[in-house]
Amino acid sequence: MPTRREREYYAAGYRDGIDAARRDIGRDFGYPSGEWRSISGEPHGNIGGTAGSFARGGGRRGTRRRKTRRSKPRALSKWQKFVKTNSKKKEFRFRNGKVNLKKLGVAYRKKHGKRKR
Repeated sequence: MPTRREREYYAAGYRDGIDAARRDIGRDFGYPSGEWRSISGEPHGNIGGTAGSFARGGGRRGTRRRKTRRSKPRALSKWQKFVKTNSKKKEFRFRNGKVNLKKLGVAYRKKHGKRKR
């Protein structure tokens, strides 16, 4: 799903395109209310919202919000537990204090390598 900023950029680009078309073609191009007209010029109603409503997340799809997660957090994977317990050890640190993930990965594969079933 696009981010809020992406929706804003899309709406701005859409508005710029409509404005440019109105300059080139005429003022009747691209009705801002979302209406479209037949050849005779009669309106046929709203076809799902305006560009602004789509940019705000409205329109035909409606707004969907994720439910906030209040249950317990997911359990850590074996790799995450290994990194959490061993990243503080001097053996897996560079001199400047950063974690040596390459060395951690080698140690992890040694400990948790392929096990025969």
